[in-house]
Amino acid sequence: MPKCTLCEVPLPDEFFRPAGRPNPQKPAPLHSTCKFCRMAARSKKSRQTEKSQLPFYKDRVFEVYGRKCNCCGETEPEFLTIDHVNGNGAEEKRKFKTGIELYKHIIRQNYPNTYQVLCMNCNWAKGQSSQCPHLKKKEKDGSANK
Repeated sequence: MPKCTLCEVPLPDEFFRPAGRPNPQKPAPLHSTCKFCRMAARSKKSRQTEKSQLPFYKDRVFEVYGRKCNCCGETEPEFLTIDHVNGNGAEEKRKFKTGIELYKHIIRQNYPNTYQVLCMNCNWAKGQSSQCPHLKKKEKDGSANK
């Protein structure tokens, strides 16, 4: 699978434009930049272009990490987000200004286990008190059953 030279994300051939003239004897070489990066480079409204790419990259990431909250089991896609398991989300937010940059980073790093899927509620609660109330309740219920 070719890798875009700008975003460094491996993508299927259909995301790269053929380079040069068509030759029936051999397949045409492909441009080194994907269609998303080319659109962003040409577009004066690069923020809008980036927003249009977000579903593609987000879907790839959620396909690997799962499509449900690791804490409460929520499956509604609009409620799901990527969580930094080690709690270093603020640090990475300074590094990656947008969600698409984070998703591309995750793909480039081959989906490291330092990320997980949480719903917005569990992610927010974890950020506030380092542990989601669902986990606190599960621990409490588990100790009561002993």
